[in-house]
Amino acid sequence: MMKRWKTITLTTAASFSLFAALGSTYAAVNHSAQSGSSFWSQVAANLHVPTATVTNAVKQAEIAQLNRRAASHHLSSQALQKRTASIEKGRLGMPKTHVARHMTMAHRAIHMVAGVLNLKPSQIIKALRQGQTLDQIAQAHNMTSAAFQAQLVAKLELPLQKREQSGKMSTAQLSKREARINHSVDHMATRPLKGLARGLTDHVNLWQNAASQYLGMSRAALRTSLHQGQSLSAIATADSAQGKSVAGLTTAMNQALQSKMQKAVASHHLSPSKAQTIESRWSKRVAKLITKKF
Repeated sequence: MMKRWKTITLTTAASFSLFAALGSTYAAVNHSAQSGSSFWSQVAANLHVPTATVTNAVKQAEIAQLNRRAASHHLSSQALQKRTASIEKGRLGMPKTHVARHMTMAHRAIHMVAGVLNLKPSQIIKALRQGQTLDQIAQAHNMTSAAFQAQLVAKLELPLQKREQSGKMSTAQLSKREARINHSVDHMATRPLKGLARGLTDHVNLWQNAASQYLGMSRAALRTSLHQGQSLSAIATADSAQGKSVAGLTTAMNQALQSKMQKAVASHHLSPSKAQTIESRWSKRVAKLITKKF
C-alpha cells in the first residue's frame, strides 16, 4: 500500500509542476509558510542539539548541492555565487513538504479552472483522467482555447496586481510573475495531466472505500445512491442500513486515513505533527462529506 501511495505522490508532484504559476501566486498571497530559520530551530530543539549545529549542516548540504548542479551545467556560475551568498547569510530553505501541500494547491488550481469553465471540479478531474487537456475540456464546453487561457490568466494575475497596487510588490516583480503565469498557463493547458488527476482522486477512493465497507455495500451501489441525491448520513440511517449510524460511518472514514498516517510515520515519510495536521483537516473534510449531497 505504501509503495502505491508513494507512486501516486511522485506522479502527482510531477504533474503539479505544470501549475507552477498558480502555486507561486498562492504562496505569495494566501500561504503564510513557516520560515526556514524557525523550521530548523525546531529541528534542533527536537534533536536536543544547538541550532547552529543544524544550520551549519544544512548550509553545507545546500552549498554542496548547488556545486553539484553547477558542475553538471544545470546552474550558472552567477546563480551559484548569488545562491551561495544567500545561504551564507543564513537564508536557509526548508525541505520539500509532503504531497499534502501540493495536493491542496492542486485542488485550488482545479477549482479555479472549474470556475472559469462554469463546471464542477469533479468534471474537470474526470476529463483529465480520460486524457483530455484543459484546452480540449474548454472547447468541449463551447469556449475557445484563447478565451479560456485569457480568463484563467486574469484570475491568476488579479491577486498579484492587488499586491502591486498596495506596494507589496514592485512593477518589475509583477511583470516577471505575469510572464511566468502566461507561459505556464499556455504550457499546462495543452498537455494531458493524467497524473495530477490520479493524485486528486486518491482521497475520493479512500473515503468511498471506507464508507462502502462500513455500510456493507459496493462502491458502485454507494455512488449510485449518492448521485441520486442521498447524503452519506441518509444512507447510514436508512432502514436498510441496520446497525449502522452516522457516528460509526464518520469513525470508519477517519480511521481509513489514520491507518495510512500511522504507516507513513512509522516509515519516516511523515512527522507525527504533520500527520496530526493532515488528520485534522481530513476530519473536517469528512464532516462535510457526511451531509453533502452530490
